[in-house]
Amino acid sequence: MEPTHSAPSASRAPWTWALASLTILAGILRFATLDRQSFWSDEAITVVLLRMDLGEMLRTVSETESTPPVYYVLAWAWTRIFGDGEVGLRSLSALAGTVTVPVAYAAGRELFGRRVAISAAALVAVSPPLVWYSQEARSYALAVLLCAASFAAFGRALRSPTPLVLAVWTATSLLALGTHYFAIFVVGTEAIWLLATLRSSAILGATLALGAGGLALLPLALTQHGHGFVENVAAGDGQGLRLVVVVKQLLVGESLPYDRAIAAAVTLVLVSSFVVLAPRTGRRARRSVAIAGSVGIAPILAPLVLSVGGLGYLNARNALLGFVPMAVAVAGGISVARPQIAGALVVGAVSCALLAITVVIAADPAHHRPNWRGLARDIREGGPAQVAVVTPDHQGWFARVPLQLYLPETQAVDEAYADAVPQFARVSRRPIDRGTPPHVLARAVVLAGVGWELPSLAERLPAAFVQVEDRRAHGYRVVRYESEEAVRLDTSSLAARQAAILLLPAAEP
Repeated sequence: MEPTHSAPSASRAPWTWALASLTILAGILRFATLDRQSFWSDEAITVVLLRMDLGEMLRTVSETESTPPVYYVLAWAWTRIFGDGEVGLRSLSALAGTVTVPVAYAAGRELFGRRVAISAAALVAVSPPLVWYSQEARSYALAVLLCAASFAAFGRALRSPTPLVLAVWTATSLLALGTHYFAIFVVGTEAIWLLATLRSSAILGATLALGAGGLALLPLALTQHGHGFVENVAAGDGQGLRLVVVVKQLLVGESLPYDRAIAAAVTLVLVSSFVVLAPRTGRRARRSVAIAGSVGIAPILAPLVLSVGGLGYLNARNALLGFVPMAVAVAGGISVARPQIAGALVVGAVSCALLAITVVIAADPAHHRPNWRGLARDIREGGPAQVAVVTPDHQGWFARVPLQLYLPETQAVDEAYADAVPQFARVSRRPIDRGTPPHVLARAVVLAGVGWELPSLAERLPAAFVQVEDRRAHGYRVVRYESEEAVRLDTSSLAARQAAILLLPAAEP
């Protein structure tokens, strides 16, 4: 195993260039296509939150979100500089995802050395799920970065637990906790290792500070859980099957042709290589693999244990927080063993495969998020005055939020005709949405589906409406009905079950 002490600058140069190249590649993969996909429902909620003043946003986050507020505070400040469009807002996540690459390198170097560090950085740079969440206006990319930073500081603390190092570990761990509750499994495992290995008063103090921070977040977590917005997967879904799905998604992402076969092939290569090569490493390397692996797998194992009590929180988004420690563990088990060329070839082959998957996902709209932007464009430009639009979503009324980002002139039908979760009133109801008229005059009615089947209206449309279009595009379907004359419709007749209903102003003649 390579020594971790300073080497001459000439020996560091190849590793520095390799890390710089991987970081640039990571930045290209994350920034180049930031505007290729429209905001989807959860991102639209983020946009609405960030358009509030800071105090109102923090109050609303406690009612509508399943994560702590650190990401939202940072994103609130970020959008004041870069704006809240797709590129402006998502660039925060893209930057976090890019910076995760050198942080992963630092973590690998602390536990193993530069060879493992560059292998781990390569896996992080091209990982399909890490790239995906680096292009989403949610907290996951930032949480992964902060967990990686905590892990890197943890690795340094194992060798040199100075007050400064422990302060950095405590600070990054607290920030990670303040970004995503699942960080507790990562930083908690690190704390156990530090306490068991070093057993010093300084370690105890840092751990107590971390525990105090976690307790401070507990009231917020309980409030969010009480509103029903903490991510929970029903225990009846089958935790064994869910585990397989999570592993698949952590390797190759959520949407890909033959994704299970590809994930199985990648898993087979990594596991078989690990089984063959890891025993050829030294005792110190095997211990480092165990440390990194235990930290990385904690966000998977802990939810499996919780599922016994009916709390099913195991999903890929939550488990992603352990990605960097797990990448370091895998790289450590493969890259340290001799012959070292074998490990380099395995990591290189897997990285190339993951890079190809990432490029395919970015290039093919079939694997993108729901295309609300395209749907809004079709609604606005598709024909004569549309006065009523009914759009289903997996959470029904939730669809109005992304649609109204792209159709700000619309009016959502209020609670008298379309149900909405009360806690979302601030983000799903604007002043214009209150006081919907009982009747509307319409010459066009559009039924639209984004990734789901079309809705069924409460009542059939009058005979005057004739279907003039049934078109499928990438990620959505539009069916348009038109009448030669404006027809008076009861608003209640448009209230399809689990659907968002928007009224568009009539176009000028």
